[in-house]
Amino acid sequence: SDLPAIALEPGGPSLLFEVITPDGRVIRPAGAPPIGVDEVAASGPLALRDVTVAGSHYRVLVARAGQGFTVLLARPLNEVDETLRALGVMMVVIAAGGVALAAGLGMAVTRAAAAPVARLSDAAERVSQTGDLSLRIEEPSTPDEVGRLAQRFNTMLGTLERSVTAQRQLVADASHELRTPLTSVRANIDLLASGK
Repeated sequence: SDLPAIALEPGGPSLLFEVITPDGRVIRPAGAPPIGVDEVAASGPLALRDVTVAGSHYRVLVARAGQGFTVLLARPLNEVDETLRALGVMMVVIAAGGVALAAGLGMAVTRAAAAPVARLSDAAERVSQTGDLSLRIEEPSTPDEVGRLAQRFNTMLGTLERSVTAQRQLVADASHELRTPLTSVRANIDLLASGK
């Protein structure tokens, strides 16, 4: 009534093996734990079930062998479970690495794209603090929106610089032109005041 244990290969996991007789008697190898899937026998000629036997995960093949006999073959899945767990951990690590890499590349691209705008902002701030309209920003070599904005900014600074220079020249010329008549008026007032 005892059956020998079956090994898939030397050193490999042992299969659990049971035969259920037509009268319901269970025949298994000596010392082997019961598989405990008797109720599956009536479900059809072949069935697969996952069960836990003596704390280990097994996949059980239930086969009806004819004349009322049912054969149960259970293979341990501990190695498969460990491999799946390792793959799960590896997938999480790879996904986390991919997210971190994408975030890093995104930040690098954003900084590279924002650098010309930051330079433009710094130049505008320097002009507003110093009042030096001769400052210019380096125009990017790419003909994109930022490059055109830098070009327009430099053009605006040039126009504003010329306008301020022309205004100063106008004030200087007007002051020079008004100096001569004022000197003459002052001399006449001084002469009249002295009574001569």
